[in-house]
Amino acid sequence: MWFSFSTNILTFIVSLVICISMAKQIKSKYFIWFILLSGISSLIAAFGHLEILDISLQNNLLMGSRVINMLAIYSFATGALIHFEYYENSWLRILNVSMIVIALGWLTWSKAFAPVMLYGVVGMIFIGLMSFVLNFGKQVKPHTYITLGVGLIGISALIFALFKHCTTFVVTDISHILIATSLFVMALGFKKLTTHEINS
Repeated sequence: MWFSFSTNILTFIVSLVICISMAKQIKSKYFIWFILLSGISSLIAAFGHLEILDISLQNNLLMGSRVINMLAIYSFATGALIHFEYYENSWLRILNVSMIVIALGWLTWSKAFAPVMLYGVVGMIFIGLMSFVLNFGKQVKPHTYITLGVGLIGISALIFALFKHCTTFVVTDISHILIATSLFVMALGFKKLTTHEINS
């Protein structure tokens, strides 16, 4: 229990250090929000998994953590759309908004983690990662870092999905460490990007 708490706190600390030390270098506010919200989600989840707390409080904390996690994914996907000037492409923007609304509705009804994973596939991979991969040649080094970071998050989610019922080792702890690592790797890419702002 306490080791899992610590690895979640590690993710929060990594995100906080990145936001403090790299905030002026990362030009897109959406990528900053992605890192910060990911860390806040982990901080809340750390307490949500503490078995010494009342079960209803745990469930409320975990629900809050999952909502914030989705907002982090939304920030990354929106940042990618703006960076590559896809934001004006209405169907991608509508897809991003529609999927987070659907996922939030599903989460409210089910209280499960599955909606977060579903929106993660759409927001992180289909919209975010694919945008960087399709434009890989424009800025190879930062895109490599970001692609690797998203890959680590994907591996983290896959490990959790496949082995979450395994009792021989704490899979969630491996996932937390991978996420903390991915945030740092992605930040290295974010700070080398020159981004575009929405004209509004």
